[in-house]
Amino acid sequence: MVAAPLWPEAKEDAWQIGNKDNLRANNDADVSEDQNMSTLSAIHTGLKLLHIEEEDGRDLYERMTGKRSLRAMTDEEQGKVVAELRRLGFKPRSGGSQTALNGRYAPIMRALWLSAYNLGVVKNPDDHALIAFVFRQTQIEHLAWVRDAESSSKAIDGLKAWMRRECDNDALFRGREYWAHDFQQNPKVQVIFIQWDILDRAGKTPAQTIYGWLGAARYNEMVAKKKTTLHEIQNDLGKLVRAL
Repeated sequence: MVAAPLWPEAKEDAWQIGNKDNLRANNDADVSEDQNMSTLSAIHTGLKLLHIEEEDGRDLYERMTGKRSLRAMTDEEQGKVVAELRRLGFKPRSGGSQTALNGRYAPIMRALWLSAYNLGVVKNPDDHALIAFVFRQTQIEHLAWVRDAESSSKAIDGLKAWMRRECDNDALFRGREYWAHDFQQNPKVQVIFIQWDILDRAGKTPAQTIYGWLGAARYNEMVAKKKTTLHEIQNDLGKLVRAL
């Protein structure tokens, strides 16, 4: 029920109308500023969760918008950056669920979880599924509470071992005894080669060789361990692996 006014309605004079117009304009500006801040926050959070360093982030900005600075972008261009981060695996969360991803060891656990998803080991990439896995391994309900090395190693080592078993490849997350080249010591690069191996065993590789599929420029970016490129390759191959 709408409450009755405390005094009879009166015709608005020019001062009142002007004030309302100014108030509306100010409100619109506030909304626009809030939306902009929300987008910027999403971008910074996405870069952090995807472990994309500053220069790699600027390369991503330039690739999507032609600009290397967020401040120089329009709202629409910033939206394109958020969309690309989502494509690379960033999933914006509400405040409650995002809090569960805080903590010293949360970033590496989340990165491993997304790798497991792109290897076809994990069917649900959602953060809540990761939290449930951590609870089974450590009896700790939130990642923010996993602070000591012993508890974190149970979750991290348990996830790595599970991924090796499911992929039937013991080389995953191993060192030089399994990988000949320096760039292959990078865990994300290893995931890419294991993805290719899975597709190759199924006869479903998108090309005869990974070099032929990526092309020289993209392959060299992988060798240079450019993080945005590694995310893109993992996601592209992940779609093919999950389709098996």
